Amino acid sequence: MGYETALEAAGAEIIDFKEFGSYQGTWLAFVNYKGETGIVEGSYGSCSGCDAFQAEFDYADKPEIREGKFYRNWDAWDEECECSEEEYNEIINAYNERLADFGRSYLESDGEPSLYYKEHYEHRLSLLKEDDWFSDEEKEYIEWAIEIFNKY
Repeated sequence: MGYETALEAAGAEIIDFKEFGSYQGTWLAFVNYKGETGIVEGSYGSCSGCDAFQAEFDYADKPEIREGKFYRNWDAWDEECECSEEEYNEIINAYNERLADFGRSYLESDGEPSLYYKEHYEHRLSLLKEDDWFSDEEKEYIEWAIEIFNKY
């Protein structure tokens, strides 16, 4: 589970997705969203201090059904975390809405799609200077974005 899951929960169809970097970097998702096709981008990291998804959705937060029992938190299957099916349904619905809201925060601005298009990346590539210390990674994802628009 990660950014892709959140974008899909918000209603985006992911056509392609790629991360650029190692322990932290930039991700790009080529999506169809509300009738528009474009790219949404964000950054990721290796811990909750530098990754927004991990900070919002610690991997132990999602409710789960295990062996016919309902749990508030998938990481702890003990009596304290066990709940009724009704409680589970309320918790999972709230979790899924939070996930969709998180995805929409990348996809929208004021309720409208906020996607980048090919011209945006062509312009960024034209502004990129060879002596930028991080230009290799930035150049790589800009070129990927342009290539993905050409491919589809």
